[in-house]
Amino acid sequence: MRVANSYEGYEYDETKAYEKNGKMYVSARCKCDRCTKGVYVTRVENGQPIPHPAFGGVCLKCKGSGFITKEVRLYTDKEFEQMEKASIKAAEKREAAREQKMKAEYANKRAKWLEENGFNENLTTFIYALSDSYDVKEKLKDAGFKFNSSLLWHAATIPTGYEESCIKVSFNEIGEFSAWGEGHFNPDVKRIIEDKIKKARPASKSQWIGEEKDRIVDLPVVLVSIHGFETRYGYSQVVKFLNGDNVITWFTATDIKFEPGDNILLSGTIKKLDKYKDEAQTIMTRCRLKSLE
Repeated sequence: MRVANSYEGYEYDETKAYEKNGKMYVSARCKCDRCTKGVYVTRVENGQPIPHPAFGGVCLKCKGSGFITKEVRLYTDKEFEQMEKASIKAAEKREAAREQKMKAEYANKRAKWLEENGFNENLTTFIYALSDSYDVKEKLKDAGFKFNSSLLWHAATIPTGYEESCIKVSFNEIGEFSAWGEGHFNPDVKRIIEDKIKKARPASKSQWIGEEKDRIVDLPVVLVSIHGFETRYGYSQVVKFLNGDNVITWFTATDIKFEPGDNILLSGTIKKLDKYKDEAQTIMTRCRLKSLE
């Protein structure tokens, strides 16, 4: 006969086994793991153990005997084999439950991350790519798009009216999930998104309207946008105009009396012939604006 594996380190005398409720038991003991031969030692000085001052140093766990004694079940070989099989089955069941719990937690965390970051259950998002989103950001927000610095304006499903304005991007192209269900973007995610948007947009037809230092007088333009921002020198604005397909930009602190969409006559000096995202832009300075009558 034998004891359970958890008591294999215990000492017992099988000849002193006894029956209890139809099962065999034996008194078994092992050394107390809290004391030294029944004495609870707090420290050692000059090679001598110093007992704990309480209760004269007597270990309360083993009551000073130095041993832990327990009534332990004795098993026949057949009983032990059955117990082992039951133990293995229980362990497998616990492991299966643990794995199932981990999978559920992973799925929940992944689903939460996808929702919070604008992806659908198919791991895809739709990124606005038709034009410079700054000019229409409020409309995009109202339509249901959300913004982050990596994906720009994007949504898990295409908002109504934007079917031709978006590109479809799979998370597998730009990131991966950790073992805990948290998504992480690849270091080059911004470059990937910029390349996809660039390919999706029609090539700009904008051309420069003259040479640097040329003076332009009463050029008919449409005011497209006014963006204000703080600089080290104070508040400034970037004002964007269109002359046909040609983009004109003016950086100024001047208060603009016109609204986007207004038709204007623009006079000013060409400061620089520039390109922004492969689009030709004529940078103006010392500009004057007046209504197109």
